[in-house]
Amino acid sequence: MIRLKFVNRPKPGTRASQNERQWYAMVDNSIQDDMETIATRIAAQCTVTRHDCLAVLSALRGEILDALRGGRAVKLSDLGIFKAGVRCQGVDNPEEFDASRDLYHLGVRFYPSTKLRRAIALRAEGIGFRAQKVEAAAG
Repeated sequence: MIRLKFVNRPKPGTRASQNERQWYAMVDNSIQDDMETIATRIAAQCTVTRHDCLAVLSALRGEILDALRGGRAVKLSDLGIFKAGVRCQGVDNPEEFDASRDLYHLGVRFYPSTKLRRAIALRAEGIGFRAQKVEAAAG
């Protein structure tokens, strides 16, 4: 069950005046599964121990990091692709580009596989939503 929370924001294309605001649903990601939890669940489904799962997940994290630092993308079949991505200032000529001056962000981008995207699609089997109650704002 996907938990939804609500935020009160200005309507798109309008100024932020109070009477032009609406409530929008957002996924509440405040509850997270960590590697320990995932390792415990994996171990319950197969013959490896939780510690073995933790070791593999930790090694996978290290391998993904090494690949990204080496400028390589990482494709995990039915999961998706991890890639490094940059943001930079534009230059008039590629010969003028200076990474130390023109790059201002390096990050990780994740592109989910088609199979993963379909599995979490709005109308996919097993997807449900539960809205949290919203208390009226004092006014």
